[in-house]
Amino acid sequence: MMDQSELQIGSQFESLKTSYILFLCLFDPFGANLPIYTFQNRCEEDASILLNDRSYKVFYNISRWEDVEDAELRAIYRLILENQASTDFTDELRRQMNFARHNEL
Repeated sequence: MMDQSELQIGSQFESLKTSYILFLCLFDPFGANLPIYTFQNRCEEDASILLNDRSYKVFYNISRWEDVEDAELRAIYRLILENQASTDFTDELRRQMNFARHNEL
């Protein structure tokens, strides 16, 4: 559905904008103990062939926050899991989250 509005009849995949679908999981959705799982569309018969539709699905396994190499992303994981802000960015993010919770439209 995301691509439908972008891709006109006869258009090529190259005209699509890059899109990401993000899943924030408090558990390991695939059981491989990875902190991040990134997927692209591949041919099932030959995995070396990418669909090249510029669509990515990223699963963030929040339970593995200690394994995240990027310090800022690790801080975001920790904020989600433990509600602890450890950087200026996550402190601001927590303030904004609290504001949103208390100010429904």
